Amino acid sequence: MDEEKSELSIPTMLLRAFATTFSWSILAMCVVGMLNVRYSPGTGHLFDFDGAGIPFTSILQIAGFSLVMAFFAVLLFSRRFFASMRYFLRAFFLCLATLVTCSVFVLLFEWFPTYNPRAWFTFVLATVSCFSFSFALVWLKHKLEGKKYDRLLANYKAKRHRG
Repeated sequence: MDEEKSELSIPTMLLRAFATTFSWSILAMCVVGMLNVRYSPGTGHLFDFDGAGIPFTSILQIAGFSLVMAFFAVLLFSRRFFASMRYFLRAFFLCLATLVTCSVFVLLFEWFPTYNPRAWFTFVLATVSCFSFSFALVWLKHKLEGKKYDRLLANYKAKRHRG
């Protein structure tokens, strides 16, 4: 009988490893930043070289944004909430939540000039483009997996019918 591999695909493993590494890196930078602010109040940057470096406030903003987006991802993609919602709607609402949340962060923390319509257009275009590309890749993955499982089911039925 054909046994399915329990190992994840290489791209999935890479994405999970990246997400884990990125999360731990941001967490470590936040801890270093809080310790640095506590014990060296004059410095406000990570890798501070004469005032040039990554501002700790930026790192904390990114961490906060990531936390809010993780909440929306769990809310929308967990089977516990909105159990009957189609995948496309989940992705659409996640994209919408990203646009709204990011817009709030842009306004609160002045990530780019809020008075510039071109900056807003570029932001919306980039966000929608990235979500569209991601959605297309996930859709293709699901299509290919569906075909694979249909083939496995057909093989199982054929073997069961013969035996």
